[in-house]
Amino acid sequence: MFLKNFSKMDYSWKIFKSVLQDYKKEALEKNQPFGFAFEFLEMEMQKKEQEMFAEQRDVDKEGEAILNISMTQSVASIRKKGKRVRNLRSVMLLKKRSALQRKIKLVRSRGEGHRRMS
Repeated sequence: MFLKNFSKMDYSWKIFKSVLQDYKKEALEKNQPFGFAFEFLEMEMQKKEQEMFAEQRDVDKEGEAILNISMTQSVASIRKKGKRVRNLRSVMLLKKRSALQRKIKLVRSRGEGHRRMS
């Protein structure tokens, strides 16, 4: 996993890191201070690498979840069930309404639709 993540790093990032390490070695050999700016850059590079590794871990976990068939099937079936219930309810309401409309039309066509006044 480490090699896979490392290979995906930007090449300019790798070059910058190697130049910084070479400069640090030269400074240590000559007993010169490394410098605050370079130490700051080194710390920022470590933070960036940790963030990149964390992002890659998240991507790997998502990929595993997608490949896990039972997990994806359960989500799909839940969604389908929810849609079916809604569609079924609307279809039932339409059927009831159309049945009532037919009865009303039938009664009106026979002339029985008027109420008697007594």
